[in-house]
Amino acid sequence: MKAVPPMSPPTRQFIDQLHTARDRARAECERVLLNAKGEGRNVLSELEQRAFDGHRADMLALDERIAECRADLERSGIPTHLSRLGLNPQTTSRNIMNNHADARDLVYRRGDNRQSWCRDLIRLWLNLDSDGESRARLASHAQQVVDHPAYMEHRDLSRVDGQGGYAVPPAWLVNQYVELARPGRAFANLVQRQPLPGGTDSINIPKVLTGTATGIQTADNTPVTDVDLTDTYINAPVRTISGQQGVAIQLLDQSPIAFDDLVFRDLIADYASQLDKQCL
Repeated sequence: MKAVPPMSPPTRQFIDQLHTARDRARAECERVLLNAKGEGRNVLSELEQRAFDGHRADMLALDERIAECRADLERSGIPTHLSRLGLNPQTTSRNIMNNHADARDLVYRRGDNRQSWCRDLIRLWLNLDSDGESRARLASHAQQVVDHPAYMEHRDLSRVDGQGGYAVPPAWLVNQYVELARPGRAFANLVQRQPLPGGTDSINIPKVLTGTATGIQTADNTPVTDVDLTDTYINAPVRTISGQQGVAIQLLDQSPIAFDDLVFRDLIADYASQLDKQCL
């Protein structure tokens, strides 16, 4: 019976590719929802629903695959920062690492011209490491950075501005803009809708004000109840809903996102809210 060699654990680069694919599926789901919202709809069409379900299924499958890869990476014993090198578990075994406290046992030492971290890294990326020595030294050095006392640092600087904080700049997730929450047009979607006739500024709808009546006859040939109905009308004036937002051309040119699209979505959302109030 032929022995099957164990499968190599996934690299961090492969896991990053899975995350990228998941972000694309999530963006497609958001695009479908935003298109429907931009048209003032709270319900997806049949075609949109199929597309949304397909992208959401891809997200769930990628989530499971990412979890499996992370579990395989942990079981292999390879630290996350070493997985970028595509190393085997044997390469990073703690039994072959130089974990002694003496700095002379370090893989790369200052003043040692025989072994260079830059030279080993270049040999690895140019596929010149035929004997595997450069890969082994890089793996040993990476583990020593984590465990060796010579690399341990103790600092009291924090992320407070003026005490090292300016070295940690804020990150702006501009494409993840949080839109203003609005109530939408839930009631307007439920009421009866009729086309507006042209050439008028108001609509009159007849309405029964008081109705007829019936009564119980206590005996044959007794008088029949007779009540006349009355009517009136309901007047619904024609109203328009409008809004605008002035935007500088410089803002549209320099903004890294489609700012005009953001403004239009907000105007449409407020239009839906005002329409719902009119129906109520």
